[in-house]
Amino acid sequence: MPLAEHYAHTGMVGLDGEKMSKSKGNLVLVSELTAQGHDPQAIRALLLSHHWRADWSFDPDDLAFAEARLGRWKSAVAHTEDYDADPSQPSPLQYALMSALSGDLNAPAALDILDLWAAGQFPGNVQAADDRPRRRAAGHQPRGVSPRVRAPESDFRIPAVGVA
Repeated sequence: MPLAEHYAHTGMVGLDGEKMSKSKGNLVLVSELTAQGHDPQAIRALLLSHHWRADWSFDPDDLAFAEARLGRWKSAVAHTEDYDADPSQPSPLQYALMSALSGDLNAPAALDILDLWAAGQFPGNVQAADDRPRRRAAGHQPRGVSPRVRAPESDFRIPAVGVA
């Protein structure tokens, strides 16, 4: 009987062209990054921006990008109107995120989707130019399904992300 039925081989994290390891003493610890004032959420965003199976190298510039990315997401959340929707149905954004993550836990693609949403470029985006108030004022009656509940438009594609 085998010890395990499934194995997960994760990518290695490098620093300055070498694999990070305790024996080499070239670790960048989360505790050090947070002590330097980096947001733990940005550190998580940096980690999630790399596919779990792919090797990658830590670069402080990538952490700065993750911090800026997180700032864009927070700004988008602060400016998003909350619409009443059926909580039992996923919004187009939730649907797209679940689709990305269900494909080999493709977190980088999920983060790209969040970037599209934050930029107001996501199909059915509640931040996009929204003419519902104008249409309702003109007598348009909604069909009982808000754009957040509707399935994503057929032309939507999950952004391609290189995966080893």
